[in-house]
Amino acid sequence: MTVDASEIASRLSSRVESVCAWLLPGGKKVGHEWVDDPGTGKIKVSLHGAKVGVWGHFGGDGGGDLLDLVAYVKTNRDRSAAFREACAWLGIENPFANRKPAKAYQRPQRPQASQPAVKGTKVDEYLRCTRGLYQETLQAFRIMEASEMTGTRDDGSEYRVKGPWVLFPYFRPEPGPDGRPVLANIKWLHVERDQAGKKRTKQESNAQPTLFGWQAAHPAAKACCLTEGEVDCATVHQWQVTYQGQPVTVLSLPQGAGTGAKQNWIESDYDALAHFEVIFLWMDGDEEGQKTIPELVQRLGVHRCRIIQSHGLPGKDANECYAKHGMTGLQAQALFDSAPFLDPAELKRAGVFLDDVIQEFYPQDEMVTGIPLPWPSANWLRLRPGEVTLWTGTNGSGKTSSISQVLLHAADRGTRVCIFSGEVAAKKTLAKMVRQVAMMERPTVGYITDIMAWLDERVWIIDRKGKIDRARLLDHFRYARRRWGVGLFVIDSFMKLGIPLEDYQAQSDYAEDVTAFNDSEGCHTIVVAHPSKPKDDTKPVGRFAIKGSGDLSDKVHLCLETHRNRSKEKAIRDINKSTKFSHEEKVSKLADQHNRPDNLLICDKNRHDGREGAVDLWFDTESECWADNASRNLPVLSTAPLPEQEPF
Repeated sequence: MTVDASEIASRLSSRVESVCAWLLPGGKKVGHEWVDDPGTGKIKVSLHGAKVGVWGHFGGDGGGDLLDLVAYVKTNRDRSAAFREACAWLGIENPFANRKPAKAYQRPQRPQASQPAVKGTKVDEYLRCTRGLYQETLQAFRIMEASEMTGTRDDGSEYRVKGPWVLFPYFRPEPGPDGRPVLANIKWLHVERDQAGKKRTKQESNAQPTLFGWQAAHPAAKACCLTEGEVDCATVHQWQVTYQGQPVTVLSLPQGAGTGAKQNWIESDYDALAHFEVIFLWMDGDEEGQKTIPELVQRLGVHRCRIIQSHGLPGKDANECYAKHGMTGLQAQALFDSAPFLDPAELKRAGVFLDDVIQEFYPQDEMVTGIPLPWPSANWLRLRPGEVTLWTGTNGSGKTSSISQVLLHAADRGTRVCIFSGEVAAKKTLAKMVRQVAMMERPTVGYITDIMAWLDERVWIIDRKGKIDRARLLDHFRYARRRWGVGLFVIDSFMKLGIPLEDYQAQSDYAEDVTAFNDSEGCHTIVVAHPSKPKDDTKPVGRFAIKGSGDLSDKVHLCLETHRNRSKEKAIRDINKSTKFSHEEKVSKLADQHNRPDNLLICDKNRHDGREGAVDLWFDTESECWADNASRNLPVLSTAPLPEQEPF
């Protein structure tokens, strides 16, 4: 199984107390933190909320996520070793174990005529004067020079090509059996170009494809940068750019820009890149360089690739920006700090819709493990990590408003949420949420703005109304989980995934895909599914009435139904119309009906402990919220913004 640093950190966070007991056995739980004092200041780890797993050494110099804590405590800040330690503790197959190359490669020998670049030679002039590389940089990458290249042709004859040559040695990321670095390849670059002005280069035959620069990698680095060439790699290394306080490891593609076979190194080095949280891509600004980016992003993971924006830079590559145009380390750092992720176009933060939501209110023409539900009487139900809930109910039964309230209370407790609603526009979804947070029908613009800022940190929207490709939707969810740490997803509804009602196999397969996604990512998904139209709408429909394959309800962990009490509504209408009751009798009978619930939230499948039952709910029209008591005392959001204060 291949995993990356973000996924490992997420899995560690889902078991935060056990991780703390493993890494900090001398500590203990104090409130919402795990606290340990090793004698150099307290180490505190957050156990709950949006910052679960975040730690700091007060009196020391450490901090970060739980993978950082493994590195801090176990491996002297070696991220690669910490990654392997964490995999072993989590029971994940060691990504580096028993991995053999797909073919046998030839290991090159150091050429006899080679030596470190000597001051005053043409190679030294090229590297240090023309390219601007420091002596320490050349030493870090073990760059050599040779006066000539010798070899044997296929026909057995020998050849000799005079230099001066620059030698770039390629080492494997993992050491050999003897613990020493393994030389995988040597790239030769002639200082002088040919008559056509092209570079003269040669690589060893049958060499294992691997990235250049592993010999200068920083053990504590949380990010790496991939460049097109060795000189660009050395240049960025020389700038000493950082990510989250640690140096960035800089590596170079062995065959430069291009697709297909040019990127065969990914097969060899993919696992070695797994411990990096972020991979910066600095490709040349020409067409070939930019065409390389999509394949690298797809294969290395869209959730962790950030792109250095070449457009608008003074040179086509890093070294040209530096050697010809004087780019400084501070300027390079700014490029790294601002490098964007390639977020899917349809995945948007809630704050993007602020103006639309305000327009909805003011038109211009006028974890117990798991996430608890908002209502105390439903505290026996949990939306647990790795599980799926199937939520049904007839049209108008309150599915949307009750699910929305569940999402808000999850967000209030620190769980980020992501919603795909193919039936409702994003602005209307968020307008309902704003109304539920405000607990009023028409909040002010200022209050809407405050609430939207609160939602912007907690809610993501798949901005697509209508059907969506089901595989693409899971890709969006996976990105949101890994990039933003979203823990609760909603698919509203199953019929918007483009699966025909009669295609039971496709429905079954997708139910399997959704459950597998939650299991592997440690998150929870609510899937809304519509039932067949009932003959009697005064009775619950039950999970067996859901349209389509029975596998939908069979494969999920929890089945919930919102059932509208239409009998109560009919009784109230009949009482109000009746002429046989006195005023006092009507008041008494209406009060009795008032005490009856407006809705039932019914659980008729609970794989966790088998407990089933119903929760009585009452609807508050102004806020569109639900209460589990007739007095309509609505559950409170503890972190949400309060209304604006009225002036005296």
